[in-house]
Amino acid sequence: MKLLVIGNSALSQSESNGRVNRTLLSAFADEEIYNFALRGIPDIPNIHYAMVGDGAALKSALTFGIKKPNIVPTAYPQGSFVAQNPKSKSAFNHYLREMVWRTGFWKRGEAKKWLADTRFDAVFLIAGDAGFLYRLACEVGRKQGIPVFVYSTEDYFLKRYDYMARKEKPGFWAKRFLSLLRKDASVCFHQAKRSFLCCEKLKSSIQKAFGVDNLEVVYQPSLLIPRVAFPSRPIQNIVYGGNINVSRLPSLKEIGNALFQIDERLALDLYGHCPEELLPELTCAGLRYRGLIPYEELLQVYKDSDLLVHAEGFDAYTRLDYAHGFSTKIGDCYRSGVPFFLYGPKDIPCIQFGMEVSPNFTASDPSELKNKLADILSGKVEYHVDENRVAECFDASKVSHHLRETIES
Repeated sequence: MKLLVIGNSALSQSESNGRVNRTLLSAFADEEIYNFALRGIPDIPNIHYAMVGDGAALKSALTFGIKKPNIVPTAYPQGSFVAQNPKSKSAFNHYLREMVWRTGFWKRGEAKKWLADTRFDAVFLIAGDAGFLYRLACEVGRKQGIPVFVYSTEDYFLKRYDYMARKEKPGFWAKRFLSLLRKDASVCFHQAKRSFLCCEKLKSSIQKAFGVDNLEVVYQPSLLIPRVAFPSRPIQNIVYGGNINVSRLPSLKEIGNALFQIDERLALDLYGHCPEELLPELTCAGLRYRGLIPYEELLQVYKDSDLLVHAEGFDAYTRLDYAHGFSTKIGDCYRSGVPFFLYGPKDIPCIQFGMEVSPNFTASDPSELKNKLADILSGKVEYHVDENRVAECFDASKVSHHLRETIES
């Protein structure tokens, strides 16, 4: 099997997005994967990488292909190459980026040879907001006469607002960029033999928007083996692991405040990246910021905890922007075997999932937060979860082997 994986981030064992996507494809051996990516840390030695960043594509376009971009060789010292993209979020820059890649000058030289020299068996697109990658996946599929598969955890191609500037009313350049992206995504979803989506809500929305039926839900899985032995002790170690951003912080502070009101000795330990401007807000009662730690350490923190927590914001923009979002940490938390509490609006998919599989440990309204936490901490309610559903959705072995069987069929 030779699987061409196309995506923004390189498959990786150390970078967050790349690690999650490698877990999704864990049924494939490293040697079977050919990975074309724009950025990330290509640190898995036996994967065949080709990486072309935005900067290289721009130089090639400005010189009409005279400056040909290099790609990462198939053998290299671990951690020797990191491709970075500009972090600008403006709609104009996104539109300009599309125009640069559409010139096709970046394909001259090594990139064209890398794509043409290998006879792939299938294309697997990890969809994002780069329309040119949808076009590339379709192009390779057509030229080689092989099936294209799409995996999407985002809804960029469905958005009608400027998510780049966090504005609900899109300007001229946002409209232009989103129109191009929707067209590229529509063509790709129609060409794809099968598309995998991160939640039921995203599946329904794509089905309605593009009129395609070859869709199924595949959650982002976890390699964790559930803990089965639980210490007989009161709940003391309460942990949140994930990004601490302007959307989630208000809800995290509400949880911390509720814990402090129930018992002043309790606090929510926060692990993850936090922007510098938000750090002063983490000094309130009921919160303890522990910083960003390596993923392997975080998994051990999960297993040593008494209660895990996930939160989403209730503000209007967050509910709009996360309408189809499903946090990558959900699978790890459920698979850990540790009691898992979710807090957020009921129209966000991961909260909906919590209401289905562990309703007593899910709060979808601020008015019920304190009482639900009090019942959990006092032992009034016990943690029950649909274990078969959790394994079916998040067991990496089951999920990845299902993907492989579908791709090979």
